[in-house]
Formats: sequence, structure tokens, C-alpha cells
Amino acid sequence: EWQRAGITSYFHECRCLGETPSGRALRWLTKLLTGVFRRADVMEFLLSSPLKRPDDFPSDLPDVPAAEWNHLSMEAQIIAGERSWKDNLARLRNHLNTELERREWEADDPAAPLKNKLASLTAMEIYLQRLFAAVRAVREAKSWQQLGERMSALFSEFVASSEDADLIL
Repeated sequence: EWQRAGITSYFHECRCLGETPSGRALRWLTKLLTGVFRRADVMEFLLSSPLKRPDDFPSDLPDVPAAEWNHLSMEAQIIAGERSWKDNLARLRNHLNTELERREWEADDPAAPLKNKLASLTAMEIYLQRLFAAVRAVREAKSWQQLGERMSALFSEFVASSEDADLIL
């Protein structure tokens, strides 16, 4: 249309920040700032974000196993609420430990998969404890400056560095 009208034009192709992996991560993090911690929101953040692997993460887990954690959160019947996450994951841990003890007594039922599941559950509990604490810190900010600093720290701690992430920070 522009050419037919005799107008020289140039349109720069670009992606909106919200369409980048880091932009989506930021969008999901802001949903978590409500403090409700709905399972769907927490898992969407974990499943769709380029997550940073914590330095002290268990060495046998190479990355954050978000898909496995999604399954564990469903198995634990979590709906929403920080307390629900803590209590339901603890209940699942107790169930898995009981099952592990039973399997160790039965020689024909291998216990290795359960041990791996328990290790993943432990990592999940530690990771979520940090995530929820960092979100609480943002919510408790007393000034705009403090809010910006804490939100930046939250993003930096949980989202992997990238060109997109650098634009956000």
C-alpha cells in the first residue's frame, strides 16, 4: 500500500519483550506477586521460563526438572497457598518414605525410582521455599526503589541470563 501511494517506508521487524522467554517469565513472576501461589501459576512459571539452576542444587539433578515437579504437585493435590504447598508436599514425602520402607523389605520391588522421586521432591521443596521467600520479600517492599530492587533480585535469582533477560534488568 505504501509503495502504491509513492511513500518510501521501512518497517523494522522485532519481537515484543513479552513474547520472549524472559518476558514470559517476568509475566508469570508478576502473577505470583499476589501471594496466592496457585499451583497453575507456579507450575506455568516453572514450565515456561528459562530457569536458572541454583548453585547448591543437588548434583544428580542437572536442571530444574519442572515437568517432574508438575507431576509431583498434582500427586500432592496442591491447589493454592504457600501453606498448602508445604503441607501437601510433606504429606507426599511421608507417603513416599512409607512406600520406600515397604519396598526395601520386598526384594523383588526395586526402590531406586522412589529414591530418585524423593530426591526430586527435596529439591522442589528447597527451590519453592526460596521462590516463595523471594516473592514475599518483593511484596513487603516499603518503597518504589525497594520494590524495583527486590523484583530485580527475584528475576535474577530464578531466571537464566540471556539477551532478553538483560533487557528486563
